Amino acid sequence: MELNSLTEAIGSEGGGRIQLIEGEIRNKSEERARRKKNAENYDDAAAKLSLSVYSDADSFVENKAVLPKLREEIRSAHEKLERHYNEIFADKRKSEEELAECRAEIDSLRGRMTNIDARSVALRRTLAENLSIDENVLPFAGELIEVRRDEARWEGAAERLLRSFALSMLVPERLYKDVSEWVDGQELKGRLVYFRVNEDPSAAQRIAARSLAGKLVLKEDSPFFRWLRREIASRFDYICCENVDEFRREQKAVTVNGQIKSNGKRHEKDDRYKINDRSRYVLGWDNAGKIELLKQRAEAIENEVERKNSEINKINAERRSLEERA
Repeated sequence: MELNSLTEAIGSEGGGRIQLIEGEIRNKSEERARRKKNAENYDDAAAKLSLSVYSDADSFVENKAVLPKLREEIRSAHEKLERHYNEIFADKRKSEEELAECRAEIDSLRGRMTNIDARSVALRRTLAENLSIDENVLPFAGELIEVRRDEARWEGAAERLLRSFALSMLVPERLYKDVSEWVDGQELKGRLVYFRVNEDPSAAQRIAARSLAGKLVLKEDSPFFRWLRREIASRFDYICCENVDEFRREQKAVTVNGQIKSNGKRHEKDDRYKINDRSRYVLGWDNAGKIELLKQRAEAIENEVERKNSEINKINAERRSLEERA
């Protein structure tokens, strides 16, 4: 009873005002804390944008005036970064595709001894499986031809000159009907050249000692040996010229650098690939050198992919920084 009376007396003598003041103090303290937090946020944002922290109204106005230009700079930097990212990402995808092809080629080569590319071998395997025959009865010409070891300096020129013929499949007469029907009914998703091979009793023409044909050796235990010897003798009797003067004098010639002359008129030199790029070689029945070169190439591509991944990570970090600045 006395406590209630005392409380009423305090209120009537200004105690209510004290309570109001205490409430205002709390509100002001909360407002002060809010403004302090805003000021800290402002200074933090200004520092990240390399602007001056708050010191007075003038510095605030100066910072505000800079913002439109800064916003445009950030937008421009972001667009440039996105273009760079797209370029690097596209390059990386291309490198990854090259790496996958390289590894597939290595895996294919490890399963055989020849140098024919994996796509051609896969196509022949599909054909053989569909016809229920052994794929070895349908060799590619390049699997039966090799440059003589003592003529290795002419290997690049031979690869260029014989490439198309080397990638041609040889079809024995007994399988010609089935193969031609199967090929005609398929969407091959690529190119296939094949020869109908029948027994021709005619003898091969004489091979000139200086001709490219004379620098080749054929697989003698192949049933296609005689036919192939005749084709090589007639198709590739190009004179191997040591210099351009000699090359100009011959009607049908080839240089060690891969320039080819046919019928005394037509000249060709295809340098889209290096003449000694063994990864493109298709002749012969020993592919150890090609496998080793492709392994080295795969390692180089792996390093390139890793470098591009690092660059993409760097771009992503710059992206996050720009987003924070924005």
